[in-house]
Amino acid sequence: MLIKRALNRYPNGQQAIQYWYNPAYFDPTKCELPVDSNVFVNWNNLFKKMRIKNYLARNRSQVAQLARTVAQQFGISPSVFDSLLFF
Repeated sequence: MLIKRALNRYPNGQQAIQYWYNPAYFDPTKCELPVDSNVFVNWNNLFKKMRIKNYLARNRSQVAQLARTVAQQFGISPSVFDSLLFF
């Protein structure tokens, strides 16, 4: 919704919106996980509780890499984890 409101103000805004929602231009599975300290801590807590040690991360960069790996296995976007790790 934020994208639509922002782009609707411009002459070619509707066309830009169509590009934005077209997976041929922006593949939704390629949206990366933004890793801050909260995501880093919650990522490790999640996998500790599930006892999956190979997904524990030493740093934020590794969380992003692991999120990409797991997401690719399931055909989803790494950014999906942002919602899961928010809680």
